[in-house]
Order: sequence, then C-alpha cells, then structure tokens
Amino acid sequence: MDLSRSGVRFTTDRPLDTGLNLELAVQWPVLLDGDVHLQLALAGSIVWAEGNEAAMEILRYEFRTRGGQIEPM
Repeated sequence: MDLSRSGVRFTTDRPLDTGLNLELAVQWPVLLDGDVHLQLALAGSIVWAEGNEAAMEILRYEFRTRGGQIEPM
C-alpha cells in the first residue's frame, strides 16, 4: 500500500501483532540491465496493526536478483 525509506504499510490475510519480527519480499517493477528480475528484501518489526492492515519499521533491506525461492535474511 505504501513504501518509504523507513517503513512499509501493507494488507495481510490475517491480523498481525505489534512487535512481530517479519521479512517481506517486494517484486521490483524495474529490470536490472533490462533483463534481470529484482526483489527488494525487507526485514523489520510491526509497529502498527489494525484489522488486516499493518505497518512495519524497516530495519534492514537489500535488493536481490530474483531466482526461485526467497532466502531468509
């Protein structure tokens, strides 16, 4: 829903608890060198949650080339 340098707000399929540590992967819309798919890997903790919306403070992030499965940070 919303992504900034310090956080991300998103919807979930179930409510999340504040303080939960979480890792997310965002499929990046721009190709590296016009050919390679990228994903933005984010790690942080939930700072706000209401219903099926949550906000996570980003503690670490990195771009990765997208292969098969997402590897843990």
